[in-house]
Amino acid sequence: MIAVVIPFYQRESGALNRALASVQAQKGEGDLRVYIVDDGSPCSPQAEMTGLTEIFRRNVTIVEQANKGPGAARNLALDCLAPDDKIVAFLDSDDEWDPAHIENVRRSFDAGADFYFANYKRESSPRSRFQECGYAPAGPVVVDGMDDLVWLRSEDVAREVVLRSPVGTSTVAARRSRIGDLRFRAEFRTAGEDIIFWRTFLASQPRIVCSRRIEAHYGLGVNVFESRSWGDARAFARLSDQAALQAYLRRNFRFDGEMERASDVFCRKLDREFCANLLAALRRLDLPPGVMGNYMRQRPFALAHLPFALMGMLSDKLESKA
Repeated sequence: MIAVVIPFYQRESGALNRALASVQAQKGEGDLRVYIVDDGSPCSPQAEMTGLTEIFRRNVTIVEQANKGPGAARNLALDCLAPDDKIVAFLDSDDEWDPAHIENVRRSFDAGADFYFANYKRESSPRSRFQECGYAPAGPVVVDGMDDLVWLRSEDVAREVVLRSPVGTSTVAARRSRIGDLRFRAEFRTAGEDIIFWRTFLASQPRIVCSRRIEAHYGLGVNVFESRSWGDARAFARLSDQAALQAYLRRNFRFDGEMERASDVFCRKLDREFCANLLAALRRLDLPPGVMGNYMRQRPFALAHLPFALMGMLSDKLESKA
């Protein structure tokens, strides 16, 4: 059996129903078992079962927890798996799978894969994720005649997770026996829990298959990375988690020179974004409590970028008047 793990927190109905419909539409969906974790969602997952077949609904398990974030929700689902769940496929509640996704997962795991991921596309972007980050995976084909499924080296993918972040959670499947006791770092509530999980999993040298096809479409549900609100508590929480992620990765995994430089560049971008959010909050006289300390514990010299953020804000203001 393939276990489908879906953390659920949405403020508007409909997204989960579309996600589940995409699971039901998978070829050979009869050997799928779906685990939905209600992470204290304002919307009820039970109300999202409309239009799904009775056979499909019988293979859906819903468990509940107080709101703890997506990492903790996925962990609860992993703890609830049935003994015969051999493969775990992840899907976020506002995303949808291409109908061939699980079929490609099966092909890959039948060929000996332990970890699988695919290309994906956000609703808000005209380009796929691989195009956005300049990722061009290449390796031996898994199945003759299917050039889009290729074997990759685990050490190469581990580097790319840090350098480009091409692995989308809603495209990942992993062999349960290789997951073992590994769990998501729940303290990273808004960013990074998935990257740490993949990076830790990849350290065990699993066999990896990548699909160059777009196999997931990312929606616009509750998602901090799609938020356009500057200077609110969610924006600062995301920045703090991203800064903490970079520090965690550098403490716990070996970085070569290119990875260190990429991390340094990313952290400087975070510092400028932090300063821009700080200016936006101060302009509204609505600075969320504790946010400066939370971020600056990770990046104590972040305020050195304040002049650049101020110049950027003034430049945007002048352009809007032109």
